[in-house]
Amino acid sequence: MAKKLKPKQIIIPTLIDPKVIELFPTFTSSKVVSACEIKTVIRSMDGTAVLTPKNKDFAPFKVQKSFMVRYLAKSGGYFVVYSDGKRAFQSKEMFENSYSENKETKTKK
Repeated sequence: MAKKLKPKQIIIPTLIDPKVIELFPTFTSSKVVSACEIKTVIRSMDGTAVLTPKNKDFAPFKVQKSFMVRYLAKSGGYFVVYSDGKRAFQSKEMFENSYSENKETKTKK
């Protein structure tokens, strides 16, 4: 019988200060994540991109080419950070249907 392989967890680096991520609002589903809605995505010729959060309390930040290739980030979706450090991008519809914001998070929207 063939052994079932688990997919490798890939942590794709982004160029955002982890201290800033700690300030992102948290959301709960089966997991608690930190996330921010993305207003704009500006792609560079080298494959990287600058994501601008909808929440003006957070500055734009750069993501690497590997992040863009894997997630195809688009305006209106969510940049998500899991408790183990994994970073991902989810469409607005998928994220909002799966997660609810923890109200004790204190950030301006």
